[in-house]
Amino acid sequence: MNELKGKRVLISEPMPQAYEAARRLEALGCAVDFGAVISDRTSKKTAEEMKQIVKEYDGFIGMSREKFPREVLQEADRLCVIAKYGIGVDHIDLQAASEYGVLVSVSPVNRTSVAEHTIALMLALLKRLRASQRFLNRDNWRCPELADFELAEKTIGFVGLGGITREVITRLNGWGCHFIGYDPYVSSEQAAALNVQAVSWDALFETADIVSLHLPLTEQTLHCVGQKEFDRMKPSALFINTARGKLVDQAALIQAVRRKAIAGAGIDVAQREEPIPPDDPLMEIAGWDNVIVTPHSAGWTHEALQRETDLTIDNMILALQGKLPSFVVNQDAVDGWRSKVKKRTSEENEE
Repeated sequence: MNELKGKRVLISEPMPQAYEAARRLEALGCAVDFGAVISDRTSKKTAEEMKQIVKEYDGFIGMSREKFPREVLQEADRLCVIAKYGIGVDHIDLQAASEYGVLVSVSPVNRTSVAEHTIALMLALLKRLRASQRFLNRDNWRCPELADFELAEKTIGFVGLGGITREVITRLNGWGCHFIGYDPYVSSEQAAALNVQAVSWDALFETADIVSLHLPLTEQTLHCVGQKEFDRMKPSALFINTARGKLVDQAALIQAVRRKAIAGAGIDVAQREEPIPPDDPLMEIAGWDNVIVTPHSAGWTHEALQRETDLTIDNMILALQGKLPSFVVNQDAVDGWRSKVKKRTSEENEE
């Protein structure tokens, strides 16, 4: 079959699973090129390089290493679709993508992995695993100072009641926890159906034993959690962030931990990543017993990576065929995308 003959796709950040999965595109006649592997954060393209890419390729697959600002997308004479690993799109100017007929699809299939990681951070902090391991390595044994805490009967406050929060709740139902939540887009009745008591923003931070952050990063949510929120939290409370680093005023978080305004933090995302610079203040407290920092790996499981790879290939094939793929985040791009695909197909047939 040569249904996609003449089409070109760049898999900019190939996961290990991508090379095998790409054969599905090649079997349809599509040419596929590969960039530097997904873990190589030193191979980020410049804006000028990205301008050339959007002129040469019909489709782009990647995570977040390569940026798509307006200055790049306005050069997208050929690019029709960006099929993204994961769900974060803060590196793409969605308005510009829509204006220039570029469809953006995501792959929200790592929710199980992120939910499990979120719970793991809660348990690791409550059970004081780092302190216990350090204590044992010094030839010590259990003693009163190592007593930890149960998750049962704790009040967990979810900031955002989207898909990942729901996965966490599904797994914690039966643990004897109490759930409260804040989400301006979810009614009290909808929250109650999830076994969550809807509360105000301030009440959540004042009441929760564990605050777990699950919001997208937008202009409105940038640094939405800061000193005011940490000051409202109980000194015995824990803070978990597996969403986006820039949701939090990181300096305020570090100070809250240092002055014991909160009991600890589990962090999978940071202000600066790829990787976190060694001189970043976050790395100083990352070695403390009551702080766990992981390298944005909450969704980084074998199972999730396979699902993401399969879905991005599915979405790419559909989009290049002129069929609407799953999980499009800029629906207002559809008309422009259809026109661009139709035009490209006509040009290829003439050739």
